[in-house]
Amino acid sequence: MNRIFWVVGVILLIGTLVGVGRGFNNTSTTHVEPAPPPAIMAVGYIDGEFGVSKLYPLQSGRLVETASEGKFVKKGTPLLALDEEITTLKVKEAKADLDATLAQQKQSRHLPEQRRLKLEQQSAAIAAVQLKQKSANNELDAKLEAARKGIEVNANLLESYRQKVQELDELIKVEKSKLEEIHLIDPTIDMARADADVASKKVRMEQAQWALDQCKLLAPADGTVLRVHVNPGEVLGPNPQRPAIEFLPKGDLIVRAEVLQEWAGRVKLDQEVEITDDTFQGPSYKGKVYFLSPWFTQKRNLIIEPFTYNDVRFLECLVRVTPEGDLPLRVGQRVRMKIKS
Repeated sequence: MNRIFWVVGVILLIGTLVGVGRGFNNTSTTHVEPAPPPAIMAVGYIDGEFGVSKLYPLQSGRLVETASEGKFVKKGTPLLALDEEITTLKVKEAKADLDATLAQQKQSRHLPEQRRLKLEQQSAAIAAVQLKQKSANNELDAKLEAARKGIEVNANLLESYRQKVQELDELIKVEKSKLEEIHLIDPTIDMARADADVASKKVRMEQAQWALDQCKLLAPADGTVLRVHVNPGEVLGPNPQRPAIEFLPKGDLIVRAEVLQEWAGRVKLDQEVEITDDTFQGPSYKGKVYFLSPWFTQKRNLIIEPFTYNDVRFLECLVRVTPEGDLPLRVGQRVRMKIKS
């Protein structure tokens, strides 16, 4: 009886081993890919269509007035004003300098006529000296003729007449040299110099006026004053450590989403997006992808926040929020996005 049980046990053991061997030999090597997720999740921040402008005046000075935070303003509205006393005085100084130069320019317009008159005067002066020379020569010739006829003439007097004639010869040379000098004077050069001087003074006047205009920082577009970092009485210098005003130009609300590199290949333009607040409180909003960054890089805003990573490469994805009545979304608000595949 024991022998029978022993034989049955051996048969069962052999069958088990054969079955296990066949199982190993028939194991399938096919790899089943996991199903892709139905949507891509990403974190983003609400921003304006044209971003937030960080404004600071180009002119240094003491601040006297600022706009109110949260105020909507039109393009060209003063957002802050600096003390204008010094710049106003510089404008007056530049204007006085320009007026003086304009007077000189006006005077230079008479230079051609002045040159003509000087040429006539110098020619007349030469003619007058030549007449004197002729008269002196005639007197000298008369004395010499008298001496030849036997009339006694003082030798010193004859020498005096000769010296007078020589003096007039030299004087004619001087007057002719003056005439040549007048010919060398080109009035158009002085006129051009006066014109250039006026142009230079006009530029200085414009610079002074520009500096005065920069005492007011104007809104670059219609938009909202988000934050004012300065207060009246402070002196604003040329090397700011932060902007004076943060300004949001008027435009659509967008989401700057950060998509992990792992899922970036599945994000396409015009994909529908569902947007919710990061705390999952409040309603959800619709949007559509309208721009994909051409490169992978770090987050635009490296902020230390819970459950965020700053050492990971992201693809920036811009989503335009579909307007639905009065959207209670605010610039800088952190949201979560579900990009539908």
